[in-house]
Amino acid sequence: MIDPNVEAKKGDILTKATNLSEEDKTTHYMVYLEPFPTNRNLFIGAMLTHSSINGNIPLMKDHFITADESGKNYKISYDKSLVVNHPVYKKIDWTPIIKVGQLTQKGIDFIEDNIAPYVKQFIPQNLG
Repeated sequence: MIDPNVEAKKGDILTKATNLSEEDKTTHYMVYLEPFPTNRNLFIGAMLTHSSINGNIPLMKDHFITADESGKNYKISYDKSLVVNHPVYKKIDWTPIIKVGQLTQKGIDFIEDNIAPYVKQFIPQNLG
C-alpha cells in the first residue's frame, strides 16, 4: 500500500512493511481512521499498544476481526491490546504500508467514542 488515504478503510490496522523505525525499533500498529482534512500527506490514526500508562484505553476481543475474507488469520488481533487515548497524525510516506488486521464496527465505534474528544497529536517517533 502506498497511499492509505486512497487504499485503506476505516478500521484497517496498518504498519510499515519493515515494521522498524529509523532507529531499528519496532513501530506501533496504527488503526486507520480518516485522511487529515487539510493535508493529504497525512492520515489520522489510533495507535495500538500494550502499555497501560498515560490513560491508554483497554480494547476487547470483540473489537478485532481475526481473519480476512478468505479465512486467513490476520497478524494482529486482540492481545490484551490498548489504544493510546488520543488520535495521532501519521505521514503517508511511512511506506510501504501493509494491512495486518482489522477492527470490527464495534471496535471502530469504541475508539472514535473514546479518543475523538482529545486533541490530535504528532508523536515524533511515529512520523517516519
